[in-house]
Amino acid sequence: VLSIDDDLIIPCSTIQQAAKVWNTNRHSTVGFSPRLGGYEDIQKVYKYSGWKRTWLTGMYTIVLTKVCFFHRSFLKMYVDEVPKDMLDFIDQNRNCEDLAMSHTIARTSKAPPVWVEGIVYEKADEGISSGSEHFDIRGSCLEKLREVSGYWPWPAGYQKAVKIGSAKDFFSLLMDVRKV
Repeated sequence: VLSIDDDLIIPCSTIQQAAKVWNTNRHSTVGFSPRLGGYEDIQKVYKYSGWKRTWLTGMYTIVLTKVCFFHRSFLKMYVDEVPKDMLDFIDQNRNCEDLAMSHTIARTSKAPPVWVEGIVYEKADEGISSGSEHFDIRGSCLEKLREVSGYWPWPAGYQKAVKIGSAKDFFSLLMDVRKV
C-alpha cells in the first residue's frame, strides 16, 4: 500500500525509489517522514519528538504514514486489532491514526521502519501538526498505545536509504568509504 496525504506533491521518481526500497523491506514501514518517540526518564512519560530530534541524532522509531509504503495485511490488522478505546482516543483528538498504524506494524514485524531520502513537497500551511498542543497529544497517544498493548514495540532505526544514480556512482562511493 502507498499511503499518502492529500496535501503532498511527490515526484514519481521519488515514489519509485521508495517502492524499490520497500520491496527489500516488506515487513516494515518505508517512508520519508521519520520521527522519534520514546520514554522520557526525567518526566516519566512517553514523548513524541519532531523532525529536529531525528535530524540531530539520526535516530528514529517511527515513519509517519503521511507518505509511506507498508504491506496491505497491516490494514486488516489495524481494523481488527486496534482496541476500541484507542480508536475513541483517535476520534476524540482527530490525531494519532498514523501512530496507531506504526504501532501495529512495529508490534507485528519487530523491525524498525526504513527512512528513504527523497523530495516531498507539503502544500498545506496549517494542519494538526501546527497546533500548540500537537506534541502533547502525540505523547499522550504514545502513552495510550503502550498502555493498551502492554509494551513498547518500536525498535530504533538508524538507516537511511539514499539513491545512487549509477554503478559508477556506487563504486565512487565505495572508494570514498575505503579512504576513511
